[in-house]
Amino acid sequence: MKKWKLRLFKSGSLAVTAAVLASVIAMPGVLPQVTASETPGVNCTSRIEPDTYIANSLSVKPARNYTALYNDGMYDGGDQSLMLPMGPLMYSTGEANQVGELTYRLPYAVSELKITGVEVPDDANNAFKGFWISKDGYNWTAFSMSRIRTADVVCSFATTRKGVDYYGASSEPFRYVKVALGGKSVNGINYLYIPPAGSMETCTEKVDPAAEGVVIAETNTAANVTLARHNHSNSWTHDGIKGMAYNGVPNNGAKVTFKLPYAVGSLKMTGTEVYWPTAEARGSNRFLSFEVSADGENWTPFAMAGSDFAMVNNPGVSASNNPPKVALPIYRLGVTYYGTSDTQFQYVRIAFGRDWAPQLCNFYLPAEDRGESCTTKVDPVDVFKSFSGTGNDDTTCKRDNTHKYDETGIFTFADNRMTGSGKMVFEMPYAVNELKMTGIEIITAAVTETERPDLAQFRFTGFRVSADGKNWTDFFMERTLDGVVSTDAAQKRREGVILYGASSTAFKYIEVTFGKNWIPGISWFYIPKLGVESFEISGDAVLYEGEDRTYTLITKPAYAVLPDYTWSVENGTGAATITQEGVLTATTSGTVTVKVTANDDSGLTASKTVTILSESGTEGCTVKVDPADTIQDVLGTGFDDTTYGRNTTYKYDGTGIYCFWKNAPNGGKMVFKMPYPVNELKMTGVEIITKGNVTNPPNEFRFKGFRVSADGQNWTDLEMARTLDGFVDGETERREGVILYGASDTEFRYVEVTFGKDWIPGISWFYLPEPEIMLNHYDLTVYSKGPVPTLEATLREGVTGEVTWSSSAPSVMKVDGSGRLTAVAPGTAVITAAAGGFTAECEVTVKEGYGPDGCTTVIDAYAYIGNTSSVSPSRTGTIPIPGGVTYPMVFGTATFDDEPIFTYKLPHAVKELKMTGIEDAGAVGVKHSFEWFQVSADGENWTDFEMTRRFDGGGWIGVTLYGKADEAFRYFRVKFTTNAGWCPGIGHLYIPPADPGPEADYGVTLGAAAAKSAEAEDSGASFARSENTGAWRFTTDTLSYAPGQVTYYFPYVITAYKFNVVDSFDPDFAGGFTYWASKDGVTYTQLDTASAYGTLVKASWRAYETSAYGTLDEEDGIQYLQVRMSSELTSEEPGLLSLQLNAVDYPEREPLPAFETPDTAAGERELLDRFEGEGLTSEEGGKASEAFQMVHAQIDTDGHGTMADVLTREPGYSDSYLVYRTDGDATRVDIRGYRMAGCADEVWLWTSSNGEDWEFLEDYDWTEIESITGGPAEFSIASSQLPAGTRYIKVELPIVETVTDLSLYAVQILYDGGEPLGPGGNVQTGASTPVLALLFTAALSGVTAVAAVRKGRRKERNASCQ
Repeated sequence: MKKWKLRLFKSGSLAVTAAVLASVIAMPGVLPQVTASETPGVNCTSRIEPDTYIANSLSVKPARNYTALYNDGMYDGGDQSLMLPMGPLMYSTGEANQVGELTYRLPYAVSELKITGVEVPDDANNAFKGFWISKDGYNWTAFSMSRIRTADVVCSFATTRKGVDYYGASSEPFRYVKVALGGKSVNGINYLYIPPAGSMETCTEKVDPAAEGVVIAETNTAANVTLARHNHSNSWTHDGIKGMAYNGVPNNGAKVTFKLPYAVGSLKMTGTEVYWPTAEARGSNRFLSFEVSADGENWTPFAMAGSDFAMVNNPGVSASNNPPKVALPIYRLGVTYYGTSDTQFQYVRIAFGRDWAPQLCNFYLPAEDRGESCTTKVDPVDVFKSFSGTGNDDTTCKRDNTHKYDETGIFTFADNRMTGSGKMVFEMPYAVNELKMTGIEIITAAVTETERPDLAQFRFTGFRVSADGKNWTDFFMERTLDGVVSTDAAQKRREGVILYGASSTAFKYIEVTFGKNWIPGISWFYIPKLGVESFEISGDAVLYEGEDRTYTLITKPAYAVLPDYTWSVENGTGAATITQEGVLTATTSGTVTVKVTANDDSGLTASKTVTILSESGTEGCTVKVDPADTIQDVLGTGFDDTTYGRNTTYKYDGTGIYCFWKNAPNGGKMVFKMPYPVNELKMTGVEIITKGNVTNPPNEFRFKGFRVSADGQNWTDLEMARTLDGFVDGETERREGVILYGASDTEFRYVEVTFGKDWIPGISWFYLPEPEIMLNHYDLTVYSKGPVPTLEATLREGVTGEVTWSSSAPSVMKVDGSGRLTAVAPGTAVITAAAGGFTAECEVTVKEGYGPDGCTTVIDAYAYIGNTSSVSPSRTGTIPIPGGVTYPMVFGTATFDDEPIFTYKLPHAVKELKMTGIEDAGAVGVKHSFEWFQVSADGENWTDFEMTRRFDGGGWIGVTLYGKADEAFRYFRVKFTTNAGWCPGIGHLYIPPADPGPEADYGVTLGAAAAKSAEAEDSGASFARSENTGAWRFTTDTLSYAPGQVTYYFPYVITAYKFNVVDSFDPDFAGGFTYWASKDGVTYTQLDTASAYGTLVKASWRAYETSAYGTLDEEDGIQYLQVRMSSELTSEEPGLLSLQLNAVDYPEREPLPAFETPDTAAGERELLDRFEGEGLTSEEGGKASEAFQMVHAQIDTDGHGTMADVLTREPGYSDSYLVYRTDGDATRVDIRGYRMAGCADEVWLWTSSNGEDWEFLEDYDWTEIESITGGPAEFSIASSQLPAGTRYIKVELPIVETVTDLSLYAVQILYDGGEPLGPGGNVQTGASTPVLALLFTAALSGVTAVAAVRKGRRKERNASCQ
């Protein structure tokens, strides 16, 4: 097969001075002036002609303009005196302010660029307008370039134009450059400069362009003009040979076609070019253009950069003539051109300028074959370390078998999630200096790349290597094409590729950049072989007499190449034979030693002790244990979360196998906890022992090791003897049933099993020895409010005696003589069963709450109050689930694009919730599963809710989820994964039963017939019991349902209730029962009841017994309850079963404390005013010295007709007050009154020594007894902090909504006894018997009133009822 070659190169990042980077400003015209002494761009020495652009945004074609010549100092041939100016490429026609963009494809990827040219620096319209770079020619990024040099130009007329050098550096390599020119005949490009290519060093195969068969075509037709190596005075030696040139003037731009010996991806070319003293002549005395082709017919422009300019002929131009103004002798420079292509080519077409001027010396090609020493194959899956993609979300890396090359599928970015490029990092098994990689790319579409230039995205676009995984350098890899793999409808030709690269320093890590996902992809890595340091024997350590086992060698380090070796066996207490293929045949029980010896002089050996059993010890292992019931921990080695469970695709021992399902390509470990301690174990399952006709077993499809532990922390290896028990299925991969058995000197309870790969192998069952006392539970987790199972003990045959039970912690868990458990408090207890001298233990953990089994109140899936999806759910009829409903609620469509979230309002606030349904256990969190759960107390503020899963089956299987929150919640919502039709699905929600509270013990239960009244809306309906459900319902003569209402009256206040009714789970249910309460039987208020679904009463109608319950405030005085049956009820058997309630008598209301008793022995006196007379002032028979707009009134003190005499303000006045005058200094004041709910709680007190100058009293205590029956609150305003000399006290009432909203019923003032104040003063009453505050019993009251004390109230004149 003919092999094609092309090369891929990624340039290294070069250092950029801080000064340059700091000076980068976006637009010319405001760029800083940088002197020529600075050195940025010094690495950019390879020159690119400006007329090699590949795209021009204007219809105007640019050309070299020689009216302003700029000497950019790069063409001196090593002689500073020979720096000749050049005219820039610019637009010479068109609008003066029109901007034109020229696009260049560089010969190879670079990280630095310098552009020289001419502009008017301070005129933005006549300067460079911007620069952009791109990796692929499609996605562009603005490129900041700094002006690093400004110089004068040689002009034929007066001008402000200047020669300029621009420089820029990028952190990422680029291959394409776009330059925007401004102005007309002013702004232009001299040259583009890039760093020389490091990959040019790989072009070592010299090809003589004048050799026979290399030149295959010419376009020159001029007479007597030939192309050859001429021994002429105008031919000079360069690169060790005379240049190949035309001996006369050929047709303008004559093209010569060369055929290379083999296809390449890069090319180096040496030659000479002439530099005339006049700039106009320089443009035609060079190589004008380059093109390449794979077939010699379809041509692609080929960008090449010139470098390594060296003087070949110096005619002696002096410095005085620099820059020259007159014609001088020509001089010739040697030059090296280099370029790379994304596709391989074998034909090169070069356009020559004038006669004798450009002369071609040699071609240099990459070596044809590389990487012969890379013979050790490395799977990229095994050495993959990390990835970073530019897609919208995480990208999966895996081996895809859709397209294959090098005998395998390709390791690639998958799942269509990477919209851009991505990178993978691999860690080689050991450090190397060279690397070969095979894979697949899309190189061309249809015939040539020019028809589909965007296909570069389907290739490897770059490589980097590192010794430590931290410090990276670019890595060049040569590409060789190896034939088309496949072609699709779009003519994308997927081709196998071989890439090879070498480094001068060793590396262990390689970073590969992918242009896109799915294609390209890696088949294998190949690295130089590594000698083996040691090896060990792999295979079973236990087998039975007569069995054969194949043993293999594992090298250290991995991937090391084994030398030739010899197998042998040394018989010990047992006997066996072994072949040179490693097949051991056990002949006699005992132990033997298997040995391997290297046949070279390395001295390497390895040995393994093998135990041969005469018979299986599995007969005593009879207790079957499901691995799904004992799984404790999973340690997968996949790239993301590893899923596991029982897979029913392959069955053995009567069941499917418990295994890793997905994402564990390198296997993993599972830890199981046996029900009780044992010292031997039998395990059944499925492995792949042989593959096709290959007898050497693929170890990755087997159980690779076992460990056991007594406590789950300290582990020891357990050797298991393997017995094959027949093929399960398969021809090429023969899956076989296996029986494994092992015994330990010490008891163990934990078993760790190492799986070689996912799907296969898998465990069917564990088998354990039967214990003397077998318990039905050895580990229990129960909840303090949930159900607790009863322990049962079964005695093995031969064990006698009565079983006794005991608890290590009765304060946590009690146990009676029959094994019945009673949870006492959270904690841990060990329950012991004893009989016949043997014991068995069960460790019980008690947790707070109900637990999954204690969540018994059922809520149907269709009871949701919100569904954000535009698709309505339905019940699937194919996937039954546990939990009381045959089929779950799912979306009956395969895919949908919206976000399906279901919201439920729970019957009552809870902290725990259980949900049943179906999920795809192999894709939890990915597809066909519940994505997240949230809870809320108010339906607005949501928090995440963690739920644990328990699967029941395989594939789309039943799942039970349970979660517990720290705070109570009333709302629950669950999100389905998007685009996941038919699965997942919800069966039921389960919550703990309603907690009625300590007083809601439902001490009274009434049948529905005991109601005070039952009134049907249909006068012909009667209230009768249903024969189907036992519920009371309104029925007509035709037995059809009729709506109505049932009313209960109680001679006491109700504080808790629960209606038991028959209701429906119908999702179309539009109405139902409503519940109402009243204190007088006239005005009813609807109750916000909680609901709990219970027993299924009538399965054919899906009628459930429903409880609607709630609590009532005692102060509401509720004595009437009513249930109304809606006309919208759709249940076929709605009805009332019973009413349970808790009621209370009328407790007395706590009074305010009594008035303080005066200390008469110390001379203290009391003024007490209860407003008992008609007049208020002393002149009118009262006790106040002054009263203004205060009137007598009566108010209802309890809201139920208990009236009392009070004093309040007169309507329509803002100043309403009483003034009291004492005969001595006042020491305490206490004002009593009533305040309606919602009214301002302000009464203002003023003090004065003379009745004229008043001071607001701020220091007082406000005590209030709140209303419990809808009446006003009773209050007291008291203070003993009166100013010295107080003889006058004013009590003022603020403006209120209604005059009776704020009222007084008593005033007490204590003062020191003294002389009367004279006429009109207060009358001394003397000491009085303490007066008790008003005591009353509130009719229909509920709970004891609450006292509130407020300190230091402030004066607010605008107080009013709200």
